Amino acid sequence: MLRDPISWLFIATILAAAGLATATRYGVQLLYERSVADVFVAAQPSVTAVAREMSAPIDAPGSEDRVLGDFGDAAAAGIDAFAPLVRTSRLRGTFFEEADASAYQEAMAVESELEVLAALTRDHAGLALVAYRANRVLERVPETGGLLAIDAADQMHTDDLWQRAYAKELRQMDADFQGTVNDADRWRTEELPAVGAAGRWQDARHRLDQFRSDVDRMTDRVRSLPVPPRSAAAGRAYLLALEHLDHGLAALDDYASKSGADPAPLQASADSLAAYRAEREQPLTAL
Repeated sequence: MLRDPISWLFIATILAAAGLATATRYGVQLLYERSVADVFVAAQPSVTAVAREMSAPIDAPGSEDRVLGDFGDAAAAGIDAFAPLVRTSRLRGTFFEEADASAYQEAMAVESELEVLAALTRDHAGLALVAYRANRVLERVPETGGLLAIDAADQMHTDDLWQRAYAKELRQMDADFQGTVNDADRWRTEELPAVGAAGRWQDARHRLDQFRSDVDRMTDRVRSLPVPPRSAAAGRAYLLALEHLDHGLAALDDYASKSGADPAPLQASADSLAAYRAEREQPLTAL
């Protein structure tokens, strides 16, 4: 049969078709790989902008707003750059399925963090939280398998802004809170004796509940701040200092519940306040 010229022609046609199919598949694969690479090339400036913003100053008037705006612009640009890969249908059931799934996961590692960062800047979130989420963007870069990179100079400062923003926000919270602490101390030393003398212990307990709410609110605000690893010890120490206020308020509540008959809780409250004032300074200085 193979001596028949027609048979040889048939075989040659099949081989030629197979070669053409292989060449076509290889060419399409190259086009796909280039299109994926182009997406990451387009996203790289956004990642670089986020990394470089970590060294930005934040103490000058208006500097925080500028940093937040820059983060928002970088995140929006990065989201747009990733869109051709993450906002399109997956190539399931094709010989690109595995490569497409891998490229999608690599892109989503960073794009999903950029989405969070963009949302926070739109909502005018605090800079410590924004810097933390920006740091998260940079932490996910290695998951792209080398398709995205951070310059060595920028790599040294990836959590620098987070560190400085956390310190600034905690110090500002503390400064704002001192008015409440001083008001509670003034009430304890100047008003409580008169309240007790008049037998208005229910009023005293009501005022103590108000102060306790203020302390709880402050504690919740401090805990809500994302803490940089380098500030973890200082953050814990500051929270421990706040616990002295809880102890002081508990002592005053005990004093009021006994209608002032036992002066020991009153002294205990003064000792707790003194301990708070002594211990809150060290973590703020250490930041």
